[in-house]
Amino acid sequence: MQSRHANAGDRSDDDLVKRLESAGNLFVITDEVLRALTSAPTLARGLAVARSGDLRALDAAVAEPAVAQEFARPLATAALREMILPSLTLEAVLTRLRRQFLQVCVNPGPLPSAKVNFEAVLNIALQCWLNEFVWEETAEESLWVDIQESNVQSALLTNPGNAETGLAVLACYRPLYRLPRIADLALSRLPQRGGLSELIRVTIVEPRREADISKGFPRLESPADAISRAVKQQYEENPYPRWTRPLRHEPVTAQQHWQVVLPRDMARMAPVAEPLNILIAGCGTGHQVAAVASRLPNSNIHAIDLSSASLAYAKRKAEELALHNVTFELADILDLGSRPEFQGRFDYVECFGVLHHMANPAAGLQSLATCAKPGAVFYLGLYSRLGSGQVLAAQCAIADMGLQRTAKDIRRLRKMIALNILGGARLPFDPNGLEKFVDYYSTSMCRDLLFHVCEHFYDARAIKPLLDQAGLEFACFELPAGLAKERYFEEFPHDPRLADAEAFSVFEARRGGLGGIHRFYARKPS
Repeated sequence: MQSRHANAGDRSDDDLVKRLESAGNLFVITDEVLRALTSAPTLARGLAVARSGDLRALDAAVAEPAVAQEFARPLATAALREMILPSLTLEAVLTRLRRQFLQVCVNPGPLPSAKVNFEAVLNIALQCWLNEFVWEETAEESLWVDIQESNVQSALLTNPGNAETGLAVLACYRPLYRLPRIADLALSRLPQRGGLSELIRVTIVEPRREADISKGFPRLESPADAISRAVKQQYEENPYPRWTRPLRHEPVTAQQHWQVVLPRDMARMAPVAEPLNILIAGCGTGHQVAAVASRLPNSNIHAIDLSSASLAYAKRKAEELALHNVTFELADILDLGSRPEFQGRFDYVECFGVLHHMANPAAGLQSLATCAKPGAVFYLGLYSRLGSGQVLAAQCAIADMGLQRTAKDIRRLRKMIALNILGGARLPFDPNGLEKFVDYYSTSMCRDLLFHVCEHFYDARAIKPLLDQAGLEFACFELPAGLAKERYFEEFPHDPRLADAEAFSVFEARRGGLGGIHRFYARKPS
């Protein structure tokens, strides 16, 4: 018999699940979802112990069956399968619960699967897939995983009905598509139903589809630039970011779009004839592509990237979303300036979060400028020096510590940071605040945040000179979502265009940075 409190909670959960499933931007609902998940009375003890860092006590707390049941409820199911959850304490609880499920499976005993909440372990497995197995894995767990791999393969061969739980537990630690024998057996011998079907689709079928797509791209010669080669290798190993759902925008015409994002005088000069020809340079895994396609459906989008792994992910997602107006190409931004078919072709160029990873960002921007028609609009994003102070300090300390850009060392650093924040260790930099970045909670994003092979940081005042070198005109800055323009206009009423770099720098300094990246528009003169 359920209490009135539980029924009210269920109704609240249902409302939040519906909002999560319909959200155009998952980031705007993340904090609310986390509050709902971590306010559950049955998790209170585990979360409190997690904050203390006492693993023995935490193991005792998460051993209660009610804890696993919390991660099987509908809200947890939707959240763990759809979004990365940025919470150190919740991660600690889930990590130890995952460990207990694994330990139950590898230790001899009758019906070990009965001691594992199947729905909860499926959800944890799909969360681990999303975060690319960034959680700490002890040496003892690694040994158990090897045993579990052997056990699952044997069960799939001899008694597939008993293999489902064990497979889900194994998927909490390893990407199943990288275990070819197990993947083949799972596809051929397990029923495709419910959460198990989703697990197999996400961790086996879709990665294999990406591998097939990747083989279909025309071969790209290794970039001549050493930094470009290193960046390419990083994103081949860790396509960035892994996403489940696109940003959804209300579709608008080109004219309507310019009226919203550009100063009035520049909006009047921007290209409006449709379909717009759009270049997305450095599209990564295609999240940006999907957002632009939903915002500007009357367009032809050409998306390029150096990484075949990232591009294959992007193309698979475009197929899934039925985006028929997008073409993907394996290409180097630095080569575009010498390719006749790119010259003067595009009405709109987006290059967000890319140029600052090049050895010479100015050369990359100049190459892109040759691809644009006269009058074309550019939307660009460059790291802010002021807004990246904490990340810069962490990167310098990480280099001094000799940590490498590997998944193992990323997990090692995250363990040290967690211990530091909980008072059990000391680091040569202050890590407090890093855990607030959602990027901290996945392998590819953490590597991009703290271990990138090349980064440049810019003062807002340096943006116009950079554009001048490429023959582009600065249009305006864009404030991050959630920061009302009215605040800026109250402080700087002389700058209704958001185009005064000096004023913008002061505004940024007063707030200690504006999200770590400068977002701005530019234009190629007619």
